[in-house]
Amino acid sequence: MENPDQEIRAVVRSLCQGTPDEQQRTIQRYFTKDASFVHPFCVVPHFHERRLPFIGAVSSRDVVRGIFQWYRMLSPKIEIEIDTALHDTARDKIYLDIRQIFSIWFVPLYAAHVRLVTVLDLVSNEDPDYHDPLDRILKLEDATEADEKKALQHQSSTSTIDHHDARTWKIHKQEDLYQVNEFLKFTGTSLLAYAWALFQLGASLVCVFMALFVRVSPWAFQEEPARGGIEATIQQIDTSHNDDDDASKAGGKAVAGTSAGWTSGDDSHSTNGNRRGSANSKASPSTQKKPWKNGAKKNGR
Repeated sequence: MENPDQEIRAVVRSLCQGTPDEQQRTIQRYFTKDASFVHPFCVVPHFHERRLPFIGAVSSRDVVRGIFQWYRMLSPKIEIEIDTALHDTARDKIYLDIRQIFSIWFVPLYAAHVRLVTVLDLVSNEDPDYHDPLDRILKLEDATEADEKKALQHQSSTSTIDHHDARTWKIHKQEDLYQVNEFLKFTGTSLLAYAWALFQLGASLVCVFMALFVRVSPWAFQEEPARGGIEATIQQIDTSHNDDDDASKAGGKAVAGTSAGWTSGDDSHSTNGNRRGSANSKASPSTQKKPWKNGAKKNGR
């Protein structure tokens, strides 16, 4: 896939609703040779191509193809809807929220309405299948047909030119996740699903009752909030804000102390000046009165 976000829905529909040839080509093109498959009812581990007696070369992708073929044989008219498709580009994973109606063609009135989440692990830049013709040429040491070699060389060179710069992704693992009550619907009877629903309700009541004794559990003695949780993040932000406030207050006190020193000095100078001014004001009238008194005495004479 060159664009998994846009192509994955079409890939799933070709796997689950396509013709036999379409399904085979889809698996061959979009799955790695050592692809694995995990399902509540079956599992295929990773393994590379191995030769088995009477069968030939078999890889895990061939086993996955057989499972999908049997799946389509049981339900030729399967209905499927993909509600959500999310691509985690950081981890190369695709999450699919799928609803399907699985019906078995030879069992009348059987239809399982199930919901599942499919997780696809992707790998990029795997050696694509368009290099297979070149590999075949290197392995054909005893081949005598020159025309076949030339055709394979032309096919390999053309495919290499077309796909040299394209980055592609393939499915390395498929995991289908079902709730227990969902995959019980495949059994064909709703009694097990209802029984499991009753068990779930009973388990919920037991959980609520046991929560009354939370004070006696070891969890009650945990004091630190969850690392990386909401409260730990808020506490870290508050601490940084308090540190900033303390630093600003300390800086404000230092500035205030400096200005206070300058103000006290100015006050002392101004006080001394006022005292000198008042003394001069008291002295000046006395110096002015003496000539007036002397003048009055002179006039009186």
